Amino acid sequence: MATVNEIVRTGDTIWAATNGGVLQYNLDSRAYERFTRVDGLAGNRVLSAVADSENNLWFGTGGDGLSKFDTSLGRFTSPFTEFEEFELNDLAIAGDELYIASNVGISLFLTDVERVKENYRQLGSGPRDAIISAVAVHDGKLWAGTESGLAWADLIEPNLQDPQVWSTHDTFGAAADFLVAGDTLYVAFSQGVWRWDIGGQFLRAESQIGT
Repeated sequence: MATVNEIVRTGDTIWAATNGGVLQYNLDSRAYERFTRVDGLAGNRVLSAVADSENNLWFGTGGDGLSKFDTSLGRFTSPFTEFEEFELNDLAIAGDELYIASNVGISLFLTDVERVKENYRQLGSGPRDAIISAVAVHDGKLWAGTESGLAWADLIEPNLQDPQVWSTHDTFGAAADFLVAGDTLYVAFSQGVWRWDIGGQFLRAESQIGT
């Protein structure tokens, strides 16, 4: 569990998605608990994590499917095997909609009925079934981090499966991660961290890393 891929906080509990399972840390008691496949986790190489509005935890694995930790039950439910063999790189939640970034695009999973609604396999003019490293919901848009940069689409569009509703931005290279803080979206690129400015509708440099 030395390699941590994602950290999520719910109340006084920290959840870490690691290459050896899920690590739970209680801030008050400073006690750790470890969860692996033996405990119902889909797989031990956990790449992504997110909490929903009911503080249930969702974990994406590297090739073994999607897992849900039901906090009311205190255990993992049965894994969602429709995502087996996919690398679930990132997760983003908006109400009962869970957006899953994988090595073949983005999937929309409905958490209330626990099924896949649709898949977005081509974002704009980019290649079909491209690796999506990160996903976020911000400013009424669905954002995707790709190997060439950014892609985004307005969530009010009736058909996000249509490549033409997606916009792209490839000035800064591959986008590795997103952070939504307040009304600002931060994007991590290899050359630094940039932000999406809602007022001006453009990306502005936050920092430069290295040369």
